[in-house]
Amino acid sequence: MQATGCIARPVTAADYPALRALLERGWPESAGYHVSILNHWARNWPDILEAFETVLVVETPTGVAGYAGVKRQNAPYSTLPQALLDHFLVPDRPVDEAIAQLAEGIVAWARTQDFARVSFIMEPGETAQQEALRGLGFFPERIALLTYEFPHPAAHPAIRPMRPEEYPQVLEMGARIGEHVASYPGAVQQLGLAALIGLTERDYREYGANRPHCFLVAEHEGRLVGFLFAVYEPPNGGLLYDAYVLPEARRLGLYRALNYQGSEWLYEQGARYLVGYVHSENEGPLRFLEAWGFKPYFTAWEFNL
Repeated sequence: MQATGCIARPVTAADYPALRALLERGWPESAGYHVSILNHWARNWPDILEAFETVLVVETPTGVAGYAGVKRQNAPYSTLPQALLDHFLVPDRPVDEAIAQLAEGIVAWARTQDFARVSFIMEPGETAQQEALRGLGFFPERIALLTYEFPHPAAHPAIRPMRPEEYPQVLEMGARIGEHVASYPGAVQQLGLAALIGLTERDYREYGANRPHCFLVAEHEGRLVGFLFAVYEPPNGGLLYDAYVLPEARRLGLYRALNYQGSEWLYEQGARYLVGYVHSENEGPLRFLEAWGFKPYFTAWEFNL
């Protein structure tokens, strides 16, 4: 990434009027994700600023390119931190130019910190912005997909709630997802199975700490061969967080049954839409969710430092 004079600095009170004007302007081309982020900022202004590690303004030789709130979180299946951005672009320049300048400034800033990567969330319709990020060396990794369709299938005899003593087996299968993700280009860290089991347990504990959730398992020929972790997001959202079937038990309809019965459980809790996360190169789950009726909601575009 070549430097062209873009500088990221902490936002100050003098920047608030311009930032507020961006919030009031809205996000006219948004399909939904950025609208929810913008509304969250607008409703909680200025307390929202306290929710970020820092809020940055990116200045260029020709003016401000935009603003970004930086949230620190672990990169997927990793102990390394990433800078996840809520970002807003100024309206007086082309969006591809603005996002490129914003990204350049944020990456330069992140290199001075302890982050391993920078992550931008982009909507499906933001093609110009995504091509600009690709030109800087960013790559698409995690895709969030959304549907309002609930199949309401009959219960599959192989699917049931997890028993407490089966949790270690479920954690190991969850860690196998991490192993698979780590095999794709761009993974920020290679970890052994034991470390991945620990990270998986932490993620499940944190995600389920304050939300109704369930683990479903699949049995085949008397042994556990798959699982699903579903999380209800009040007031009406459902998250199909992780689903996995052992290689030797695939093509038996168990992956589909786990997801369908997980969605049924979420519907009973009050969910009326579902979100699923899939790696951009994990073609099987992508095809399954698209056939179900899921549509891309956003994609995480990553830059490894």
